Amino acid sequence: MTAKAYVQIIRPSVCLLTVFALIVGGIVSGQISLMQIVSGQAYGTLIIIFLASLAAFLICGAGNTINDYFDYEIDKINAPYRPIPSGKIDRKNALYYYIALSVIGLVLSAIVGWQYFAIALISFAILTLYGWKWKRVFVAKNFAVAALAGISFLAGGLITGISLTTLLLTIVAISFLGTWSREIFKDIEDKEGDSKLGIKTIGTRYSEKKAKMIGYAILILALLSLLVPLIMNTIFADAKIYYTYIGFYVIVAALCLSTLAFKNPRKVQKTIKIAMYLVTLMFLVVALL
Repeated sequence: MTAKAYVQIIRPSVCLLTVFALIVGGIVSGQISLMQIVSGQAYGTLIIIFLASLAAFLICGAGNTINDYFDYEIDKINAPYRPIPSGKIDRKNALYYYIALSVIGLVLSAIVGWQYFAIALISFAILTLYGWKWKRVFVAKNFAVAALAGISFLAGGLITGISLTTLLLTIVAISFLGTWSREIFKDIEDKEGDSKLGIKTIGTRYSEKKAKMIGYAILILALLSLLVPLIMNTIFADAKIYYTYIGFYVIVAALCLSTLAFKNPRKVQKTIKIAMYLVTLMFLVVALL
């Protein structure tokens, strides 16, 4: 057992992405003002943001740990280098580690506020259910991953109260739908392995053509959801913000629609992932302008 293994099992890069989504959500919702933080006028808020970020990191880490705990038998075949199957972490100790991370994360989220605690508790429940059962349940697997992607941004609007702006709800929607679409193409990519393991997914239940149609239908809905701020006149007041949003939207839409020409589902889901990063950057830039 090594400290490195305990760091590895939580997948810190994934946890940091969760924290990043939280911060972006906070900025987009207006709950986090970088100008006030830099000027030293929001010292108390900065502490709350730190506690919220740490709670998100730990709860995400707990979810990744329990995922490896339940995937022990599968990982012995597919990923023997992981901490549990490689013997670097005893399976029982991994369970204790999950409990410790969960308790600390939930306690910290409760300190932040009841709204944030509620969303943290929901995230914790989804992460645990995903690792235990949902990843092998038809559609539930995709829904869980997509929901967690959206919740990461939504949590940013609940750090110091409830601030659910149109821009925040839009990025939550695009994150949910975009991730769901990407997960379907990942299912298509993993069809052979999932079939052997008896895992029911859209990729294994339907033909590749039909599965792709479902994936693209959800992707189109994601792109349409990005038009909501324009339809509701949320960003028309400032020309600079309006044209920045339009510029990013055209790039993101072109990138997503270009995948229609791809035959390889891996290439499709990788491209959608890049588009999702651009969407996050788009909302961050618009919020800071």
